[in-house]
Amino acid sequence: MPKLTSSKSTSTSKSRRGTSPAPTQSQHSSRSRLATPARWVEPRELTRNEICDLKDQLLRLRDEHLNHVSGFRSEGLSPGGLRGDEGDLASGEIDLNLQIRIKERATQMLPKIDRALSRIEEGRFGLCEVCEEPIGLERLRARPVTSLCLACKEEQEQRERLEPVHA
Repeated sequence: MPKLTSSKSTSTSKSRRGTSPAPTQSQHSSRSRLATPARWVEPRELTRNEICDLKDQLLRLRDEHLNHVSGFRSEGLSPGGLRGDEGDLASGEIDLNLQIRIKERATQMLPKIDRALSRIEEGRFGLCEVCEEPIGLERLRARPVTSLCLACKEEQEQRERLEPVHA
């Protein structure tokens, strides 16, 4: 696994590529105080045990989503024997739409889980794909499929908010 560096340094791989440098610790700190009341912990290199724990979490998550998708295929899409008044039919349709959304989310999550597992095997797990800085253990525990550090994810979301929507 490659040696991860602290984001305290002012010269990051992001600045070497000619783009703006990664946010400093104070920028990270002010952002994290808004998101969580806990104290800011500087992202660091993950230990083997932490990576193993996150890999186990990803594998459990993958199994859950596979069960959702396979269960959905066996249940089918039709509301089947729904009978009753308009209220019962409407309620059944709402339930079916909810089931469809849950299954779609599970289907979309599976490739993300597989990419995270691939990054573990390649030794790139825990590094931001944009700035190559450590992502942070708490962020990875909350969302193990993430491939961006908090600062780069916030930048991405800001760009998306500014881009015009094309219909």
